Amino acid sequence: MAFADLLGDLADVQDEIKAICRILEKKDDSKEDFPALFEVVKLKYPKLAGSELLGDMNDFIREQVPFYLSEQELDSLWV
Repeated sequence: MAFADLLGDLADVQDEIKAICRILEKKDDSKEDFPALFEVVKLKYPKLAGSELLGDMNDFIREQVPFYLSEQELDSLWV
C-alpha cells in the first residue's frame, strides 16, 4: 500500500476514533467498551496496524479518549 493511501486511511481512522469517543462520552466514558468499539476500526483498516503510522495513531488515540491507556493497552488494540 502506498504511503498516500495510508495517510488517507489515517484520516478516516481518526474520524472514526472521534466518533467512538463521542459514543463513550454519552456512556460515561467507559474504558471497558473502547476495545470492542475499536475492533470494528481495526478490522476495517488492517494495514495501519503494521505501518510506520502506528505510533502516530496511538498518540492520536491517547489524545482523544477520555481515560488513560498504557502503551501495552494501545498496542493490544492492534493485534
